[in-house]
Amino acid sequence: MDFKKGAMNAVESKFKCQLYACFFHLSQSLYRRVQRSGILKDFALNDKCSYTFKLIQALAFLPVKDVIPEQCPKSFEPILAYFERVYIGKLKLNSKSQRKVAQFPIETWNVFERVIKRLPRTNNNVENWHGRIQADSRYNESYYYAQLQCLTLNLRTVIS
Repeated sequence: MDFKKGAMNAVESKFKCQLYACFFHLSQSLYRRVQRSGILKDFALNDKCSYTFKLIQALAFLPVKDVIPEQCPKSFEPILAYFERVYIGKLKLNSKSQRKVAQFPIETWNVFERVIKRLPRTNNNVENWHGRIQADSRYNESYYYAQLQCLTLNLRTVIS
């Protein structure tokens, strides 16, 4: 699933299930933060910055219990602080181990178990399916009826 907190909350509330976010979208979110932070030039020219970016991406492949922030170049600290706040949870005041609840908890974006179980790390297959349904439904007169037909046809294909 993409990193859209409202959608995630709705799915968790309605279906009472464990959500798994897309690794590609995690990386994309982190890169957008680099762009917005104004350090894109430093990121491109400073090997330590790009290496730190890759280290942060690699956290998704560690067991959940081992995910901790690394030290990084001074210019990259705002990105690391953002990642810690949004994806790990900041340390609570006067604590060295207790963390606040992250906006997207580690279990949501971590792919360690998915790699072991040979499950997808991204949701590209779902986005591809959605794109096909959208394209199919554009050519029919009754959009909603066509959408329902496409969903039924795709469901039959998936089930059989």
